[in-house]
Amino acid sequence: MSKTANQTSSPAYDIYYANHGVQRHQYQFELCFIAVKLLFVMFKVDLPLDHEGTQAQDKGFSAEGPLLVIGAGVGRTGTTSLKHAFEIIYGQPCYHGYELIERHPEHCSKWLEIDHLLSNSPENDESIDPSLFRQIYRGFRSGTDIPTSCYYKQLMKVYPDVKVVLTTRDSQEWLTSARQTIFPRVPDVPTSWVGILACQLLVGMGFLRVKSRCSQRMLGPQPDRDDDRKLLEAYERWNAQVKQVVPAKRLLVYNIREGWGPLCKFLNVPIPNEPFPCTNDQTIVARIKRKIDRLTMVLRCTAVGTAVLICCYLTYRRLGASR
Repeated sequence: MSKTANQTSSPAYDIYYANHGVQRHQYQFELCFIAVKLLFVMFKVDLPLDHEGTQAQDKGFSAEGPLLVIGAGVGRTGTTSLKHAFEIIYGQPCYHGYELIERHPEHCSKWLEIDHLLSNSPENDESIDPSLFRQIYRGFRSGTDIPTSCYYKQLMKVYPDVKVVLTTRDSQEWLTSARQTIFPRVPDVPTSWVGILACQLLVGMGFLRVKSRCSQRMLGPQPDRDDDRKLLEAYERWNAQVKQVVPAKRLLVYNIREGWGPLCKFLNVPIPNEPFPCTNDQTIVARIKRKIDRLTMVLRCTAVGTAVLICCYLTYRRLGASR
């Protein structure tokens, strides 16, 4: 075999290309994609989607049926603890924002469609097909956190018997917690292509788009994240809106520090024989950010290493051709 053939071809590769009708660069792209997916498996974020043991318990509530209760509170008011409380009460999973990351990323397109329809006709909910909501909440009897909380008015029309829990906390406490997690002054969405790729692999850009739309619905268009006063005003304005819109008999204004009593009375269910779940998802948010940062660093190193290898390979071929 000639030197030229050795440098430009491999019999095994040529057979693969001939049998599959692909070009060499397509095959190499497939290998790169597989490598990236392996990185995703290594850095995959494990989220506490279900309260331990709740789905195995028979609480007399079927997984099939309409939504019974939704949370309309802003994030960092105990929405994750409320999710776990609903799961204990009903023995069924509660729809939470984490679902869009871990189990149902395909729901992101449905939520974006709902938001688009609502944006085009903000005064007319009839443009939204109720079946979109029913598809999303199939198998769930409760929901809280984004995106559920942002569309509570539309959900109340689709599920006329659903009850609403507005979780609240002291405004200054909320601001301190929000600044550390969901509403930092420094944008939490990466701008570099490496960071965007890391987010795509770990949480998905669809989720980030849904999160952005939900933030605008709760805080208002073009929210000024740097202004504490405006952020607090947006928080209090949202709470006031929920109290005004939801009929009193269907609304519970609730602080999770109150425990089981008010919640179970409102839902007309017995008090569970276990402590009220107190989940601090600040550690979860921090863990996600750390994994994104680590994966970003790995991808950067991989990109640099790949560039160096390509340069070495091209240099080797050029030197070989000159002999």
